[in-house]
Amino acid sequence: MAELRRYLRLAKEYRVEYGPFPLSGRDEELRTSTIINIGGGGLLFRSTEDFPVGRHLILKTYIVGWRQDGPDLVEADDPAQEARITAIAEVLRSEYDPGEGCHHVAVQFLGRILT
Repeated sequence: MAELRRYLRLAKEYRVEYGPFPLSGRDEELRTSTIINIGGGGLLFRSTEDFPVGRHLILKTYIVGWRQDGPDLVEADDPAQEARITAIAEVLRSEYDPGEGCHHVAVQFLGRILT
């Protein structure tokens, strides 16, 4: 099968907070998990919830070892420092993994929000 992705994927278990978009303002709407891999066009993360294809989510991904420098992300001097990237994404698929006991949710980025 031919690879159809436009971007390479990086297998890193960064922390991610996710929830429905738009948020109604309640803190309990965001859940915390880890990503399985990330690329320029989207990411794959673990979720206790099964999301339908087409659902829009807000994702706050914390990239370890990087920091915000104006509009750019640059490598941090402190490897424990985190840069937060907030994005709106659309669910492409959600598959249950019985070995992990959770869903693997693939999303495509729709836009980045600088916060």
